[in-house]
Amino acid sequence: MYLTDAGVIAEQFQFRNENIGTRLKEWVDEHPDKVFLHWHPFTGEGRAWTYQQFWDDICAVAGGLQQRGIKAGDKIILHCDNCPETMISWYACSLIGAVAVTTNTGATATEMNHFISTTESVALITQPKYLEMLSRFEDQFRWMACAELNSDMSAGDTTAYPRYESFSSLYDKTGSVVLADCGAMTPAGIVFTSGTTALPKAVVHSHGNWMWSATQGPNNIDMRPEDVMLTHLPFFHVNAQMWSTAIALGVGATVVLLPKVTVSRFWPIVQQYGVTHLSMLPLIFNVATQNVPEQHTLKRIGMADLEAVSKMWKARFHSIFGSSETIIHCLCTNPHRHYPERSLGSTVPGYQCQVVNPETLEMSQPGETGELWVKGTRGVQMFLEYYNNPEATESAFVDGWYRTGDGIKLGENGHMYFTQRIKDMIKVGGENVGVEEVEAVIMQIPEVAEVAVVAKTHPDLHEVPVAYVICAEAADPDSLESKVFDHCREHMSAFKIPHYVCVVDDFPRALLNKIAKNKLRDMAEKL
Repeated sequence: MYLTDAGVIAEQFQFRNENIGTRLKEWVDEHPDKVFLHWHPFTGEGRAWTYQQFWDDICAVAGGLQQRGIKAGDKIILHCDNCPETMISWYACSLIGAVAVTTNTGATATEMNHFISTTESVALITQPKYLEMLSRFEDQFRWMACAELNSDMSAGDTTAYPRYESFSSLYDKTGSVVLADCGAMTPAGIVFTSGTTALPKAVVHSHGNWMWSATQGPNNIDMRPEDVMLTHLPFFHVNAQMWSTAIALGVGATVVLLPKVTVSRFWPIVQQYGVTHLSMLPLIFNVATQNVPEQHTLKRIGMADLEAVSKMWKARFHSIFGSSETIIHCLCTNPHRHYPERSLGSTVPGYQCQVVNPETLEMSQPGETGELWVKGTRGVQMFLEYYNNPEATESAFVDGWYRTGDGIKLGENGHMYFTQRIKDMIKVGGENVGVEEVEAVIMQIPEVAEVAVVAKTHPDLHEVPVAYVICAEAADPDSLESKVFDHCREHMSAFKIPHYVCVVDDFPRALLNKIAKNKLRDMAEKL
């Protein structure tokens, strides 16, 4: 009944009778010859798509998907680094009511098996460098396609994998695509959480979610039609999908797509394309502080931690705070106002936010730290659901409030300041790493009797995992460190692997023999 009510609310919202396809087509009709997408690869020639050319490409691919039996509701895995094929495929799926499932390209085979089985995906689009790992799952798909405009240094060899079609073979030139009449609650995409447990959850985003991002997002960051958004964060993250691309499309602006950003490429690319907006992680900021030009085009830069950077760049930084579940920034600083240092700003219109004591469930008072709770309409301001996981969906909400798990200090005049993660989470270079997942993987090693994973601060990555392990009886403690590293490399994405493994006789303990992780964190900082 809740989602039915949400659907009614969405239909009464300002984008009723709209979906992703209708919004994009409006801009195609308005300025067909304006450049929508610039692709800037590592090597080789880049390419640009006008709004009309991008529309023609996604319609052709959408028609090809239908010819291969893809229908509304079907899931397609997009396992690619940033490349044009990813964006074309994602929007092609949206036109026919299919669901694009974007997966972390750093995933192991174990994690990929979870992604595929959880979403019940029927087809796969990937890149040559991932064929070897993904070939073990080929029996689970009706068909598979391999992208050609690769984001890697080389295209790779596909001859050993005959089941894969070329991405260009997906194009239907007959114009036979039948566009779906998608409503606000129609699923459009699935992204995965980094996982606070051993099983990352599949976050479902609707057409209404995308429309909300395209409608409210530009207001948050002062995005205008003449502006240029740099999309360099991975497209399998909500930032690239909803914050960057959808926001730019919301006002008919231009997107510059990169495989990823490097020191030598950042400022030349900003200058070449006249980039005005981007989201930035602390790691990227540390890289880009080198050789800042006296004059540049950047106007709005979103970060979660501002700490005295605006003057250095001569650009307006604004704090943004959100998650895959909140679609866009639920907290944001207004680019035209002054805020106290490190303030996350205040609640974005359309959301309700409150800071709650996680133990007493009472509202926090100014000066107190609690957990951030966010409320909005499911399928509009908030994610639709965790796919095929009603228990997790239900437990994420309390009386309609989504419990973020983020620790927030409540300041005066409604200002909020990030303090820590209530949920046991480590932020590694912009990626969330759940310590329970890392601990569960390490506990698979027979020689490990007990494990505790904590965060250690890092100058570039913000935080990195540190694993403290107790050796099982009769096991060799001298070889345990290498065994832990080897096992983690096999079963976890690279960013989740501990940077340090420390074999100890025992852990510092608190009441009831609980591990005193605060003391372990202090120990980790001295490594």
